[in-house]
Amino acid sequence: MSLTTSSTSAEPVRPSSKASIDRIVDLESFSEYSSEKIATDAAACESAGAGGFWSVERLHDPFLPLAYASTTTRTIDLGTSITIALSRSPMTVAYSAHDLQALTGGRFILGLGPQHQSHLANRFSMPADRPLGRMREYVGALRAIWDCWNTKRPLNFRGRFYTHTLMPPFVCPPPNPYGPPRIFMAAVGPKMAELAGEIADGVIAPPFATARHLSEVLVPAVERGLTKSGRTRDEFTIMGVPMTVMGDSVDDRETAAAKARLQLALHSSPADARAVFDLHGLGHLGERVTEIFISGTGDQPRQMQDLVTDEILDIFTLIGRHDEVLEKAQKRFAGIADRIAPVIYTAEPDDGAALTSALRASRLAN
Repeated sequence: MSLTTSSTSAEPVRPSSKASIDRIVDLESFSEYSSEKIATDAAACESAGAGGFWSVERLHDPFLPLAYASTTTRTIDLGTSITIALSRSPMTVAYSAHDLQALTGGRFILGLGPQHQSHLANRFSMPADRPLGRMREYVGALRAIWDCWNTKRPLNFRGRFYTHTLMPPFVCPPPNPYGPPRIFMAAVGPKMAELAGEIADGVIAPPFATARHLSEVLVPAVERGLTKSGRTRDEFTIMGVPMTVMGDSVDDRETAAAKARLQLALHSSPADARAVFDLHGLGHLGERVTEIFISGTGDQPRQMQDLVTDEILDIFTLIGRHDEVLEKAQKRFAGIADRIAPVIYTAEPDDGAALTSALRASRLAN
C-alpha cells in the first residue's frame, strides 16, 4: 500500500466520459441529523460540483434527509443508497418516493436493496426467503402503484409475494408532474445485477466491489438483463461506492486506513460477499474474521484490522490526498462506472468537508 503518495439529473453519465462524483451520507449523531446540517451539506456539495447526494439507511430513516436537502439544492440528484426494500410494504415506499420526486423537481432516485436475510428475519421480523423473486415483484409493484396514481388507471397488481388492488380516490395522490422516480438496485452478485439490468434504471455496487468485480461479474450480468429488457447500456447507470482513504499527511492516511481495514474485514464475513473476495484469492479472510468473532477473546477489532494487509487494502480501497484521490477514482473505474460515490475514511470524523474539498481541487486541476 502506498500511503505516501506522489503529486500528481436525470440523464445517466456515460462511462466514456468522466463519472459523476457524488456524496454518500451516513449520519451518526443527532447533531448531524439536523435539518440545518443536512441542508447545508447538500448545498455545499452542489456548489462544489457533486452530481448527487445520497442518504444511507443504517441509524436513521433514509428519506427524511433528502426532504431537507431538497430545500437548498436545485440541480444535483438526491437518492437513497439504499432503502431496505423488504422491510417495508411497496405501498409505503411508493408514497415516500412519489413525494420526494415532487419535492426535488424530478431529481429523486430510489435506491433499493433486499438486506441480509438474518436482519430481515430477526431485526425487522419480515420474510427473508427468495430475495430475488421478492425484489422483482417489489419493483413491479412500485411501478404499478405509480402508474395508477399518474394515469388514474385502476390498481391491479397481483403477485406471489405482494398484492395491491385497492386505491380509493381519497387516498390516491395526484399525478406527479415529474413522472415516476428512477429506481436503482443494490447488487453484490450476478443474479441481482442481472435483475437490475432487466427491471431497474441503475445498479449500486457494494463498497467492497473492486474494479475487477465490476468489470468481470456485475457489468456482464447487467448487460444480460438489459438484453432481456430490450435496452442498451446507455439507458442504464452503474454506480460504484468505493471505500476511500483520504488524508493530506502520511499520519492522517495511516489513521484513516485503520478504520478502513476494520470495515473491510467486516465486509468480508457475510456469505454473499465471499465471492468478491474469492475473485481475488482472499476467501479465507472472511473465514478468519468469523473465527475471531466467535472466539470472543482479545482485542477483536485489532485482530481483524491486522488481517487486512497493505496489499489487500490496495485492492479494495482508494488512497490519497484530497487533491488526487478523485482522479485516482476516475482512473480505476474508467469505462465501468457512470457515478462514483466514495465512502470516505478520514483521520477525524468527516462532516462532508473531505469530499467538497476534493471536488474543488479536482475542478481547479481541470
